[in-house]
Amino acid sequence: MFRILLLQNDATIGERLRNVITAMPEMEVSGMTVTLPQAARSILICPPELVLVDLQLVNTEFETLLDELCGHARDSRPLVLVGALSLDDPKLIQAIAQGADGYFLHGSSTDELQEAIRQVFAGESPLAPRIARQVKAHFEAPAWNGEGFVGETREAMRLSEAQMQMLERICDGYLVHEIAREMQTTPHDVGLGIRTLYRKLQFDRRAALMAGQLN
Repeated sequence: MFRILLLQNDATIGERLRNVITAMPEMEVSGMTVTLPQAARSILICPPELVLVDLQLVNTEFETLLDELCGHARDSRPLVLVGALSLDDPKLIQAIAQGADGYFLHGSSTDELQEAIRQVFAGESPLAPRIARQVKAHFEAPAWNGEGFVGETREAMRLSEAQMQMLERICDGYLVHEIAREMQTTPHDVGLGIRTLYRKLQFDRRAALMAGQLN
């Protein structure tokens, strides 16, 4: 069984997520918490494979949790799926940059929520056009001076031609299966490619923090 921990600010949403998860084969809710200390204790006592985090948590708790979870090696920390009320929530792109593996909208249907969970376990990530445009703007004009990075660090911050082509198609509203057809690959590989874009964005943030270019 895959254990999923819920860190939710709204009990009604939390109960709905619990029902959605328990209806899925091989998935179980290991706990439902409303504060960071509660989540930390739950993770220590019964480590989950996935944590669903409510973006409506206060900023300090939200940032602390993601930094604590995502500061560990990928194979030693749970996956993180964040829930937003809207794609316009500025915390969403922030969460991706801090290490989230995927996101979902609280107004999504049961099928959409279950697909978001399956997707993140499959190593894939979602990327809506309006989020993709923010990611593209980042790589075209970073918030910090990328010229300050050299060698392998600077190269790791660049997108390959194929990655940029994929990102541009997402920005234009192409669906995953349409991108797969045009790029002569599979929808699964496109999902994996989107997760790679997440990783590039996250690497940039860590590199900038180490260089003192972000607070």
